Amino acid sequence: MTVADAASGVVELGGVAMADDGTGGVVYTRVDAGTPHVFAARYRGGRWLPPVRVDVDRPYEATAPRIAAGAGGRLLVVWTTQIATVKGQIRRALVSATLGPGASGFGPSLLVDANVGTSPDPSPSLSRAEPGRAIVAYRVVTNDFTAGSFSGDVQLRPRDVMADIRLARLGGASWSRVGAINRRRATSMRPPTAENGPQVGSTADGNAVVAWQEPDQSGTARIWARRVFGTTPGVVLPATPATWEGAPLTADADALALDVTRYGLAQVAARIADGPQSPLGGARVLRNALPISIDDNAKAFTGAAPADGGPAPGGELGPPSVAATESGQSGALRLAYASGGQPTLVAGDDRGVDAPLGVGDPTHLTDPAAPVVAAVDPDGGGFVAWPAGDAQGRPGVSVRQDFPSGELQTALLAGDRSGAVSRLVVGRASTGDAAIAFLQGEPGRRQVVVDRISVPPASFAVATPSDWVRPGAARFTWEESPSGVAGGVRYDVLLDGRQIAAGLRTRTYRPAAKLLGSGVRHVRVRARDGSGQELLSAEADLQVDARAPTAAVSRKGRTVTVRVRDTGSGVDAAQTDARFGDRTKRARDARSFRHRYRRAGRYAVLVRTRDVAGNRDTIELRVRVR
Repeated sequence: MTVADAASGVVELGGVAMADDGTGGVVYTRVDAGTPHVFAARYRGGRWLPPVRVDVDRPYEATAPRIAAGAGGRLLVVWTTQIATVKGQIRRALVSATLGPGASGFGPSLLVDANVGTSPDPSPSLSRAEPGRAIVAYRVVTNDFTAGSFSGDVQLRPRDVMADIRLARLGGASWSRVGAINRRRATSMRPPTAENGPQVGSTADGNAVVAWQEPDQSGTARIWARRVFGTTPGVVLPATPATWEGAPLTADADALALDVTRYGLAQVAARIADGPQSPLGGARVLRNALPISIDDNAKAFTGAAPADGGPAPGGELGPPSVAATESGQSGALRLAYASGGQPTLVAGDDRGVDAPLGVGDPTHLTDPAAPVVAAVDPDGGGFVAWPAGDAQGRPGVSVRQDFPSGELQTALLAGDRSGAVSRLVVGRASTGDAAIAFLQGEPGRRQVVVDRISVPPASFAVATPSDWVRPGAARFTWEESPSGVAGGVRYDVLLDGRQIAAGLRTRTYRPAAKLLGSGVRHVRVRARDGSGQELLSAEADLQVDARAPTAAVSRKGRTVTVRVRDTGSGVDAAQTDARFGDRTKRARDARSFRHRYRRAGRYAVLVRTRDVAGNRDTIELRVRVR
């Protein structure tokens, strides 16, 4: 869908975001009354709503917008704008604004950082939208070594800059600056690019992991990371190696990608540039993982490893995109990049990755080093997307979606008007649902194109009583099957393969007793989301006992034996007793009773019993003793 057409004066696409409940948004800048301002369109109720202006109280040019999404349609946007002019240079600030779940417009802007230098793009990276959990990482150039910027700083390499990697956390009504988190602020950094900016991701409780590029003591740019607890940074951890197979690795890590799961598993991917006599043999993609926060090994990365099949053919290697999730006993990941002019997908988990898979026709990749984006489904599968062209050469974005069943589907997305594709971005939810956005068209005539990519409802389990129950007491529940598709998820109940309830919104059900009888019944629940995608739960056993125990008597001489049996849940011995009709003491707390009569005669044996499920009965047995 096109949310901003070619006539709207689109300047820059900032990003797209998706929350776990299926709401989200896209942010961009366009010219309004002669000045670029920030606009955002919300995704809610299964459709993209008309865009609204974000920076309503800021009159100056806006640049570098980024967006995060929260439950109920909450959106948080950050961007840079002019705040002062110092010695003839425009000084910029990083600011934010929030669109609340029930609001129709953005509220007043908040100051994040009053001085982010003169660069219009401090490479902000924004994670989460809720106060207390939202965090932004950004890069502030403090010295670009141009004429007039003399200082005592040392420039390690030509074009290097002095820069801070800064963090800020959103509180209730203001931002708290964490400050610079570089290893060494006195070390110059590689010049800023769209591919080497800092990245940050947050956990469900608001803690975060931040990754950035910074040279080490040898002057080679590496990727580093730290955990962030509230506003307190953890220790600096190397995410890319300084040596490879015993030889120094002197090529820069010049592009990075980061994804962080709900429980703090962080996956980092980095492109290592080709360098003279590099032990890697050429440009490569490496991956590394930081275990979940509660893991005993969460204080260190597991170790960098290749995520490719070798050096890129022809040296053409695009920036990586990585998506991570918790899945089973380990974390699943998907990593995508363009290699040798072909979109390439790598799937794996904490223990390793599969061999790279070419997923598209190389002749249809519009740029040999184009960005390729990916998302992962917690149940398996995911999608990968890249700028492409169809058989007639018409540009668009090609999407390949793999399902847990092993099936796949492909599509080519395009705007209302043809034109070159640029700035492909992805916003992921932990459910596996995602949104992608891109610009299409030539400068001055660009349109913003967005699409929602959903996965089937996530797997879930049914919980039945662990013990036998009577039909009237049978009740079972099931886990939520997360899905971000509009309309939420409805549930159908199947008993022994036959549907007995449909369209439930609650996650508990008490079946009619007449449907159950006695025995072990097999229960499954089918989840259906608003787009019609379905998923069956695993089968669960429901043990139903509708019959009370039975009793039988046998005689041998003047001795009788009473045996109480139950073919379902079993006899509750503590609730079972017998009277033998001869005024002797009642026998109790057993499943069988033996009694000897003193005199011959006819007797009525009265047995009171209950089974484990709670079925009760009083049984009268007649016996003749000689």
